[in-house]
Amino acid sequence: MKPRFVIIVVAVVLGLVAVLGVNSYLSNIKKQAVEEQKTVEVWVAVKDIPKGTSIENIQSDKLAELKNIPRRYVASQAISSTRNIEGKVLSVEINAGEQLTVGKFKHPSEAGLSFSVPKDFIAVSIPYDEIKGVAGMVKPGDLLTVFATFNPGPDGEDITKILLQKVQVIAVGVTVGAEKVDDKTRAIGGAEASESETKEQKTVTLALKPTDAEKVVFAQENGKIWLGLHPTSFAESASTKGITLKTVYK
Repeated sequence: MKPRFVIIVVAVVLGLVAVLGVNSYLSNIKKQAVEEQKTVEVWVAVKDIPKGTSIENIQSDKLAELKNIPRRYVASQAISSTRNIEGKVLSVEINAGEQLTVGKFKHPSEAGLSFSVPKDFIAVSIPYDEIKGVAGMVKPGDLLTVFATFNPGPDGEDITKILLQKVQVIAVGVTVGAEKVDDKTRAIGGAEASESETKEQKTVTLALKPTDAEKVVFAQENGKIWLGLHPTSFAESASTKGITLKTVYK
């Protein structure tokens, strides 16, 4: 009797262990299924986005939107918040429906200047100083008005006129974007520059349509250029007749 009793007890214990094991397994499966059904809000492209597009432009142009994606389908380093990639641009093209990930964004200086040039635009650099360049406070991302002065103008008189408006700055000197600056750099006229950069000729690089690029180059070669800085609220372009010696006091 005793061996049989022992066998029965062992069988019962093993049965209980098996039941507990099955219950634990089923509980884990159920928990995993619930976790997989949970969604995570991440940025997803709604259109094809070319490389070189900044996260700011992606948001303002509504090229991507936040979507709830099941956790199991969320890509590694998928972006839920754009806080850590501000000032960065895409280093690769993203297709519609693709998730935005941290690894696809780089600082413009790391990606190269060409990544900061909008599609169908040309990067053109012109020299500037603190007088003609808004006290040297122009920074990448700013919008400028370009003034041109010719001596003489088309009617034989000196003339100053607005040449272009809402021109995007994509680089100032060798600074392509708003990036962290180390302790060895210092502020020069409101802009951050290294000791070596201040000894070089200062330039501002503009993103221009080809026809506008021709205008700027022609004005630089045959006249004088001044720059004006737009406020962030600037919306419409002004149309002016220009100023000559005859009209400056009117």
